Amino acid sequence: MTITDETLLAHLVEALDPGLAQEVREEVAASRELTARAAFLAARLRQADDLGDAWDLPPVGVPAGRKAFSATVAGGMVMGEGELAVGDRFSVWLGVVEGASERIVVVLLRRPVGWGVVFPARPDELMRVDELPLETSGARRVELVVQAGVGSQRWAVALPPATLPIAWEAEPAARWAALRAGVADGSVPVTSVQISVG
Repeated sequence: MTITDETLLAHLVEALDPGLAQEVREEVAASRELTARAAFLAARLRQADDLGDAWDLPPVGVPAGRKAFSATVAGGMVMGEGELAVGDRFSVWLGVVEGASERIVVVLLRRPVGWGVVFPARPDELMRVDELPLETSGARRVELVVQAGVGSQRWAVALPPATLPIAWEAEPAARWAALRAGVADGSVPVTSVQISVG
């Protein structure tokens, strides 16, 4: 049996059915690598509990921020309309964005331990909104890839100013502190979407 991080996390929060939970316990007990991975993930869960989810993101489909924009999923399925598989591509279409040449694209993914930035991962990946493909309607397309894990996946797109200070040398939580603050005070517009993964 191959045990993914998602399965380990589900086990740690007691979200597995009893039979599978027993199998996971046995596999973890028999493997040093899995024991270490489970300990690491348990520590991350405790840290998330201690800090709370530091991101104050809006519910799915509710744009937030002073220069809010809409987002819709295409090329993939929205919750209830079908399922995507891990590795499938889907698009998030952004409505008209005011000041597109002065804003960058930041993509977040909700994981079991909370929200985390998945793009950009490095300074050379920074992309302005006006560099995204543009439709005649004025909508811009962000291409994403379905991540591991079955069930719903919640994604968010934030559009901070290109001048946003990013502490690339810091740990991820500190790296994006200015973005979190901007989302919280409304100066960074953000919206989220949800997909179903089978």
